[in-house]
Amino acid sequence: MIDYLNEFIIIYTIFLLGAISPGPDFIMILRNSTGFGSKIGFKTALGISFGCFITLSYIFVGMGVVFNQFPILKEIVKYIGALYLFYLGVKSLRYGYENG
Repeated sequence: MIDYLNEFIIIYTIFLLGAISPGPDFIMILRNSTGFGSKIGFKTALGISFGCFITLSYIFVGMGVVFNQFPILKEIVKYIGALYLFYLGVKSLRYGYENG
């Protein structure tokens, strides 16, 4: 159980960092803050954070069950994720060289 808690905390922190980066959520919080005041903006941010926590929690529970039933699937997902990150890195380097 402790292993899962540590993984949950690490991945939730990464998820939270991604959620606070500028994007649709940020624009919605900015719009509500400037249009309706900081109190509404804070409530919007709190709602989005709570929604992200709930979503991540049920994803982890579901993935934990699946990975316990099929341990090889965890390895497959890990390697596919690594290959995808490698692909994104190569793609961004090629884009930088073509447009730089």
